[in-house]
Amino acid sequence: MSAIAIIDFGSQFTQLIARQIREMSVCCEIFPSNISFETISKFNGFIFSGGPQSVNDSCTEASEVVHEIIKLNEATNVPILGICYGQQLICHYFGAKVKKEFKQEFGRTKIKILKESPIIKDTWEVNSEVDVLMNHADSVETIPQGFTVIASGVINQTIAIIANEQRRIYCTQFHPEVRPTTNGSKLLSNFLDIVNCERDWTMKSLVERQKEKIKNLVGKRKVIAAVSGGVDSSVAATLTYKAIGKQLNCIFVDTGLLRKDQTIAMLK
Repeated sequence: MSAIAIIDFGSQFTQLIARQIREMSVCCEIFPSNISFETISKFNGFIFSGGPQSVNDSCTEASEVVHEIIKLNEATNVPILGICYGQQLICHYFGAKVKKEFKQEFGRTKIKILKESPIIKDTWEVNSEVDVLMNHADSVETIPQGFTVIASGVINQTIAIIANEQRRIYCTQFHPEVRPTTNGSKLLSNFLDIVNCERDWTMKSLVERQKEKIKNLVGKRKVIAAVSGGVDSSVAATLTYKAIGKQLNCIFVDTGLLRKDQTIAMLK
């Protein structure tokens, strides 16, 4: 099963990234920026979220895990997507210049698509102008070697999308995960295609994986389950029964807190 790791740098939109990816039937998990690299090293792709920090602040350093993920990309070509502060982090890592904007940019604005790229495949056409949501005080002034500008701001020429196709690193200064960005979910979907994610994170597949785990854990042994009639214990017992059948013996615990006649229904 494919899985995406989202490194959270404090953006208010991080949960929206995860929600959109999960709605595309791909597993993803959110991790704080101080997570150990060993915990996430087996993920198939990485997303760096936005955040309120500035890479130019003397007190702000890119977390160790960012360096390790980019080193992993160098070794294995694992795809990375940087969003807003995530773009600035990646560019700063590679030695590009990130500047403080004279006028901070918050809200809906337009970008112009300059070149084709797999990250915007079937999303926007070259030379088209697209509504996006910007939310930043800093922006990338120069791009790292090996990267190409895919889109820029219409009004102030903000570097809006960059890509290193060879290393499969993609960055956006805007937020594709929020609704003011037109067709932003397609950009995220394209990233999942670049990762080569299988769209198999569904309830059916989850049940099958859990059943297999239960079978392997139990083996030929017997299992006793205490069932109270609540959702948690009932679902757990049902799933266990589907996995091991008559190896499971359920004991109904009448707590006295059930609705009228629910005890009878449970026994049936």
